[in-house]
Amino acid sequence: MYTKGEDYCPQAGRVQKIVESMLRSEIIVINSPTYCLEMSGQLKTLFDHLGYLWLTHRPRKEMFSKIGIVLSTAAGAGANRVTKSIARQMFWWGIPKIYRHYFHVQAARWEDVPEHIKKKITQKTDKVYLKVKSNIGKAKPNLKMILYSTSCVKCNNQTPGT
Repeated sequence: MYTKGEDYCPQAGRVQKIVESMLRSEIIVINSPTYCLEMSGQLKTLFDHLGYLWLTHRPRKEMFSKIGIVLSTAAGAGANRVTKSIARQMFWWGIPKIYRHYFHVQAARWEDVPEHIKKKITQKTDKVYLKVKSNIGKAKPNLKMILYSTSCVKCNNQTPGT
């Protein structure tokens, strides 16, 4: 169905509301808890619905100036892997600047997270805020993104930098 267009998806009404919101934003923040060393199933399903936005399919030029922020927490291990996977999806959408942050919180509930970890999370979050704030409107696609998007057959002049 994806070859016919995203409007033919049975979930188009729900998915396109999310896409419209993403296209209007300057920053896209995606967070997933770590489940069995991966992102949540619901988030993976959303990414599957958004595969048509990939640089090699039908990229949107609106994505080529956005900033992405990827977050994940884990009681144990795996959060780094989750943020890499989510950031990879954002790259394929054409988002040129992506910040990844993961936290091993050693607890299942925020109330049980040790204070020294909460303090570290706050410090890292403050640093990311300053970096993101200084880069709004400055993100530009890199050569790799440009090359991938030019290989797209149905891009309709949606190549980065054009």
